[in-house]
Amino acid sequence: MTFRQLGSDEELRLAHQWLTDPDSAYFFEWGRETLPLMTFRIMANKADDVYRLFTPDDSDTPIGLAVLSNINRIRKTADFWIVIGSKTHRSQGYGVRALNAMMEHAFVDLELDALHAFVAEPNRPSRRMFEKAGWQFTGRQRRGHWMNGRLVDRLFFDMLREEFQASDLGIGQGQI
Repeated sequence: MTFRQLGSDEELRLAHQWLTDPDSAYFFEWGRETLPLMTFRIMANKADDVYRLFTPDDSDTPIGLAVLSNINRIRKTADFWIVIGSKTHRSQGYGVRALNAMMEHAFVDLELDALHAFVAEPNRPSRRMFEKAGWQFTGRQRRGHWMNGRLVDRLFFDMLREEFQASDLGIGQGQI
């Protein structure tokens, strides 16, 4: 698995396509609305946010996008979100591996203290990903997320620096 920054316009358009695909879009904040390409371009170019494409072990073709957004250098926090755009690579452990690598980058390289994420309750693969990576369930926002024409609960998870053990994950430092 390798990581790289969003570089070319083609890569930006590919990531945008994943995020606006009906099978993925409703899991995100913009799921009920359209995410214009220009808006995504602005999001991906925020100076403090970290957007990384990732590839499978056997190819250089990107299969997903992992993001640390809303990085706050004073509070030392960030939000994490991910999309595995290649449907053939879903539920194969790539999400957990990407999450682990991004946690290492956040806690070791960026020296953050806490990461936060939410999952729409029906999104069982994302819930399992956070649980496998050792994140803690911290709460529920009832009817806080619009999905498939109805409101569903939002589940919140976090990971603190002291709970993270990079050495146990077999991740190479500086991978991101």
